[in-house]
Amino acid sequence: MQSKFQEDLKCNLNKFRQDKLEYCNEYKFAGPMQSGLSPREASDRLLLFQNRFDGMWRKLQTYQSGEELFGLPQTDYPDLVQIRKELNLLQKLYKLYNDVIDRVSSYYDIPWGEDICISAMKEKDIEAKLRQVTNEWSVHELTFQSFNNRGELLLRGDTTAETIGQLEDSLMILGSLSSNRYNAPFKKQIQQWSFDLSNTNEILERWLLVQNMWVYLEAVFVGGDIAKQLPKEAKRFSKIDKSWQKIMQRAHETPGVVNCCVGE
Repeated sequence: MQSKFQEDLKCNLNKFRQDKLEYCNEYKFAGPMQSGLSPREASDRLLLFQNRFDGMWRKLQTYQSGEELFGLPQTDYPDLVQIRKELNLLQKLYKLYNDVIDRVSSYYDIPWGEDICISAMKEKDIEAKLRQVTNEWSVHELTFQSFNNRGELLLRGDTTAETIGQLEDSLMILGSLSSNRYNAPFKKQIQQWSFDLSNTNEILERWLLVQNMWVYLEAVFVGGDIAKQLPKEAKRFSKIDKSWQKIMQRAHETPGVVNCCVGE
């Protein structure tokens, strides 16, 4: 029976090659990759061509097993392999497209309640106010002023005081957002910014206090007779003075208010 089966296989392969040629031509000129198609039409064509391809691919695997069984040379079909790759990618693309369209379309079937709409409007308002705060403090920077020809070793008092006032305003906004019952999607972000701005506010206030003391002590211990009379204290201040210079240098390198105060 071997010769009959082998002859049947050759006939089937000849017919398969003809079917494959017709399929490839149709795919090329009328398949889902044709330009000018709407996404929905391309998706429908993809389904048709995928179904036909799956049937052909199963036949091909059967025929190739037969070729191997009878010791016949196996024929490669690079055009089918290429189409298979394209169909797999198109499946992923149009599955995503269809999922999105179906999900959006399903929204029109939902009987939206007064509560859902109000919640959406409230959440939008919270998002806008939170974005206003985050945008402001993402760009807000420290300002400096020179001191006794030693460089910019001081925070500028007037602008820093203004910054502290702005921080307090932002903290009030965050406080109101924190108590808003519609804040669930933004709760973690609100808490984080409240924490960061609160710490920044406290650090700037302490920074100005330390700065005032440093200015006073600098006048006492740098280049004066008191430094000679109090050598231990002068040595201690010298260490503090170096630390202060390093702090101000780091502030220049990271001038963003929030990043400088509570960043790494």
